[in-house]
Amino acid sequence: MNKIFTRTTTTDLIYSLIIAVSGLVLILATINYYASLGKSEKEFSHKINEKIESLSNVLEDPLWNMDVEEIKRIPQLYFQDEDIYSIVINYRIDSHSLTKREKPGNLFKMKKEIFHLNEKIGDLEMVFSQDKYITSATQQYKETLIIFLITLVILIVIFRYIVKFSIEFPFKDLVFNLEEVAKGKYGQKIPKKKHKDINLIITRFNSMTEQINLRDKELNAAREFLSDIIDSITSIIITTDNHGFITLVNNKAREFFPIGLKNNSNSQFWETITLLSRFKRNWEQVLNGVEISIRREKLIEDEARYFDIFMYPLSGDNVDGVVIRIDEVTEIEKKDEQLRQAQKMETVGFLAGGLAHDFNNVIGGIIGTISLIKYYINKEINIDINKLKQHLITVEDSGKRASDMVQQLLTLAKRHELSLTPLDLNLSLKHVVKICNNTFDKSIDIKVRYYPEPAMIKADLTQIEQVILNVCVNASHAMTIMKSQSQRQGGILEISINKISIDPHFIKLHHDMKPGNYWILKIIDEGIGIPDNIKNKVFDPFFTTKDKDKGTGLGLSMVYNIIKQHDGFVDFYSDLNIGTTFNIYIPVFEEKVESEESLNSDNYFIEKSEGLILIVDDEEIMRRLSEEILKEAGYEVITAKNGKDGVEIYRHNFKLIKGVIMDMAMPVMSGKEAFVEMQKINPDVKVLMASGFKQDDRVKESILRGVRGFISKPFSMNELISSVKKYIG
Repeated sequence: MNKIFTRTTTTDLIYSLIIAVSGLVLILATINYYASLGKSEKEFSHKINEKIESLSNVLEDPLWNMDVEEIKRIPQLYFQDEDIYSIVINYRIDSHSLTKREKPGNLFKMKKEIFHLNEKIGDLEMVFSQDKYITSATQQYKETLIIFLITLVILIVIFRYIVKFSIEFPFKDLVFNLEEVAKGKYGQKIPKKKHKDINLIITRFNSMTEQINLRDKELNAAREFLSDIIDSITSIIITTDNHGFITLVNNKAREFFPIGLKNNSNSQFWETITLLSRFKRNWEQVLNGVEISIRREKLIEDEARYFDIFMYPLSGDNVDGVVIRIDEVTEIEKKDEQLRQAQKMETVGFLAGGLAHDFNNVIGGIIGTISLIKYYINKEINIDINKLKQHLITVEDSGKRASDMVQQLLTLAKRHELSLTPLDLNLSLKHVVKICNNTFDKSIDIKVRYYPEPAMIKADLTQIEQVILNVCVNASHAMTIMKSQSQRQGGILEISINKISIDPHFIKLHHDMKPGNYWILKIIDEGIGIPDNIKNKVFDPFFTTKDKDKGTGLGLSMVYNIIKQHDGFVDFYSDLNIGTTFNIYIPVFEEKVESEESLNSDNYFIEKSEGLILIVDDEEIMRRLSEEILKEAGYEVITAKNGKDGVEIYRHNFKLIKGVIMDMAMPVMSGKEAFVEMQKINPDVKVLMASGFKQDDRVKESILRGVRGFISKPFSMNELISSVKKYIG
């Protein structure tokens, strides 16, 4: 049943033909019917007129003569006509009527006045039946309909046959070939038919399939070419849909993540490639339209390989997702580290002379104060206790100042990996300003305006301090050695920290910036300025306007690269012979960090302790000083002058020794090596490692192996005792 009433072009044509022809048949039959009916009415009208006229003429004499018998007889003769239903005769003395028993359906009444010599002698009324004429017209109408319907059926059969062979079969061929094209078989062709219009469609279809086939080949070639390009890219390329499922990977990705991609089973990329799971949050940010760049990332912690990771939205026609690009930058990082180290050493070389002068002043203060105290002792001069305390404070402060100067130089010069931690930009600036005050020409007046609250950033402490120091060193050069003899030496070096919010207008000018809050470190000098023709080169590596023996041209290049790694930005403006302003933008670290205040005030109340402590140090003065401090705290002490001796002493006394204080760098056997040997003797050995360097990779490695703690040299009495109590007991 459904098949019969399924709508097709053929059925529509047949239905249209049926409706059209049926309508035409009805119209023609109706016209014929009314034409026949009209003709019958005319015949009927003519006939009844003749009959009533004939009867009235025949009745004229009987009515005039009042021949009643004749008046009754004559109508009886006419009454036999089947078309006459009734006859009524009215005359002067009487009336006479005839009526049939069965009343027909359609009656027509006519009246006629009868005259004789212009004198009315009676009335004639006749009622006629029209049934015979109407029935005749209806019968003719039915016969016409039957003839037309038979003709319609014949036409439909003929039309169906014509449509089937001229339209339906060609269309079935077309549909079949379209289905084949839909399956990707673009080489289909339909043979030509007899009909010109059908052939036009077939020709267009064949032309279309040829074009599709050609374009499909071109598209496949383009896909293969694009795939070859993507596979040839040295970057790792991974694309995902907006649900995290992987949609494309290149050869580099397959090589780098072979296990994860091989076991890909309809899982999101953070489950398939576990090394990328920590970037899921970044991926979610990209879905909101944010582009992500992660610099110098270690994908595998135990390998010294560095990667830059970029994530950006993938959008197109009916395509949404994320593109992940990973570039290995290990060699670039090594070269950058070499450049940074070279620039550090340049800065260290510049600072060495000034620091040496100030360091001699510090040592001079210590030696002079001690010699004065010795003079009082040798001469047995009674010295006021407050005055003695003041002398000792002078010695202690000078020692701390000397230690700070050395540590700052060591921090600046040493190599280390990028380590981002929350830090206060105010404190970093204070450290750098202290170095600058100790080393810069005294004609330079440094004025600093710190931010009234902690200016928290997430950064590498050493690199940020190197950035500030590099810009300040350049400023000092511009105000001194780069000026001519006729120009006034020195000037004001103004440094300030402020907080700003980056607006869309600023981002349009600096495309690398992202919306948010930034600290702006502004460094203004009164130097010689930068000429317009070289302003676009100041951040280029090895570009310098200084003499060859006064600069390598790496300072500002490293400043730019370091700040860029911290998602910041550097710009400047300068006027010749007026000065230069550098603006360093660093993102604000929004998370709250509990501040740690260093407790430098000495507490001379010592809580007594007990136990045997082994001190291992190649410096006799440090062994003697540590021994005296610990004895004052209640400990017993034995000492060793190097790592090897320390191991032997520990081997024979480890059951009695409570803990070990050991220097990191020693001859014969280092502190690290000695600790490993002591662990073999006693896996639970408690060691407090000491070094003139701040915590570095060697210390971190030792702590991972089991060293209890670390103390930086030089240390005070309180610092040593509190560290021993904390890490040894």
